[in-house]
Amino acid sequence: MDTFLLRQSSIHLWQAFFPDLIGHFDYCCSLLNEEEIARAKRFHFDEHRHRFVIARALLRMMLSQYTQVPLAEISFSYHPQGKPYLTDNPLDLQFNLSHSHDMAVYAFTLHNEVGVDIEKIQTRFDDRLAKRFFSHDEYEALSKLSEKEKMIAFYHLWAGKEAVIKALGEGLKVSLASFSVAINKKNQIIDLYYQQKKHRYYLEYFVADEDYASAFSTTQPITNIEHRLWTVKNF
Repeated sequence: MDTFLLRQSSIHLWQAFFPDLIGHFDYCCSLLNEEEIARAKRFHFDEHRHRFVIARALLRMMLSQYTQVPLAEISFSYHPQGKPYLTDNPLDLQFNLSHSHDMAVYAFTLHNEVGVDIEKIQTRFDDRLAKRFFSHDEYEALSKLSEKEKMIAFYHLWAGKEAVIKALGEGLKVSLASFSVAINKKNQIIDLYYQQKKHRYYLEYFVADEDYASAFSTTQPITNIEHRLWTVKNF
């Protein structure tokens, strides 16, 4: 199997565990450009800076493998709301990344806009956040669950909604409460109305780790999912 051979209607989902990769931090720093280094320096805590640097360097290494473009020639452009894309992209390779606490996930597709999100499941359910950011239907569904179920479902919903928003690429301009995600469905079709236009997304949940909620969303159906793990052996 060719690890970096990506086919139409397929998605590659990579995951990485930051504590296992911290020994390569200096090398990861060497892969970033000036803008990325400046962003890294703005983090107040070393832990957050380390996560950003490693996550970004891994993205560059993965993109180099998928495109067969040398690392030094990987160049990003940005949509108005900050979503990155490859400046030179004849393959129409689409990608997205997310990280939370010790884990990062990456999604890669061809000709298919993609968003991915991962959220560490915390030990406390925040009712105020749910009421503020979730739709009426979502909040009502949460209210029927036990406290333990609420905690898991909250992050499940949050990951799904973030994945959809990230696939759209409009960031905070889109209200999380403007569309609904079902609590108990692994695969869903989400219709999101934005700027007087309907946008359809295919949302699917996956398990990166039992302590995290994770999901991806695409503009076209996915028929094949392949999971990958980035380890020190990939450097």
